[in-house]
Amino acid sequence: MSPSLERQWFDYKRQQIWKIIGILDPNTQIKYLVHWVQQYERICGTCMITDDLIRQRPDLPWNFSYLSENPYLTWDVIQLFPSRRWNSFKLSQHRCITWEMVEQHPDFPWDYNGLSLNPNITWHIVTRHRRRPWNIEYLSQNPNITYRIVRQFPECPWSYSRLSRNPSITWDNVLSARSKSWDIQALSSNRTLTPAIVNQHPHYKWDYIALCCHPNFTWNDFLKVHPGGDISLTHFRWKYSHCNPNEQSVILGNPGITFQQLVENSDQNEYLPIFLRFRRLFDELIINPMTIERELFYKRFYLHQMTQVFNELNHFYFHPQRYMILLSHGHVDNKN
Repeated sequence: MSPSLERQWFDYKRQQIWKIIGILDPNTQIKYLVHWVQQYERICGTCMITDDLIRQRPDLPWNFSYLSENPYLTWDVIQLFPSRRWNSFKLSQHRCITWEMVEQHPDFPWDYNGLSLNPNITWHIVTRHRRRPWNIEYLSQNPNITYRIVRQFPECPWSYSRLSRNPSITWDNVLSARSKSWDIQALSSNRTLTPAIVNQHPHYKWDYIALCCHPNFTWNDFLKVHPGGDISLTHFRWKYSHCNPNEQSVILGNPGITFQQLVENSDQNEYLPIFLRFRRLFDELIINPMTIERELFYKRFYLHQMTQVFNELNHFYFHPQRYMILLSHGHVDNKN
């Protein structure tokens, strides 16, 4: 996914949240954000704070630890505050940080634990700079590290606990190396896991809370794989409703919730103070990955792109002037 598309997603999410809160005027939004930055530091790390606002209001009491994980953060913004206490670990793993930046700014306090997790760091970069203090344990979790790489470099002290959290690892990889010390609890969130796999391996110590939140599982699937019958099912159901994108209940922390559902079930603005509406939304919705809504956004984006390409091709190939040129050269039958 390109950085520009990811930024568009965060722009869309922020705009929709303002709509739900009930504040549409940009100047009023900034007024409230200035107040909330002073009262609620965690907002600094969310999509509600853009790089433009940071540039416009450097005087605000920014929490630079939270700001280090802000999705809008750029290297230009970081350079505006060179003496501030950034969180080096969070910053080094931020998507805005590339290896070129690391090489161009050797005096910056880079954290190689964080860099080892950075999605812009590839195995090619690591092998070209072997003397750098890479952390193989954290590299094991880097999505650019595939199991093919792990097998090609068995001398590296790979962490199978971290590999179990690596999104590039598939269940087939696990089966091909059964003797390794995989973390079944972490693998319970693996994207390739299915109810059939869990049923085939009932002796594994699965994390049933993670299975409740797994997008490949429905509540009926969970009932089938849960070995405890009615043990704590109410508790699991509660967890499921909060976490699983297949559950259509209107709960703010549920990754399956959509903005349409929120608008249809939102509190009446006149009865709930704006700050309380914000706090209620922030605690769950603003930090919610919104899996289903995000997928819908990307589908709309790509559909729009395809439509534009089709229209341009249609305009080019079927333009009247082009048709007349073809007609004049006898390439078009004009019998009708």
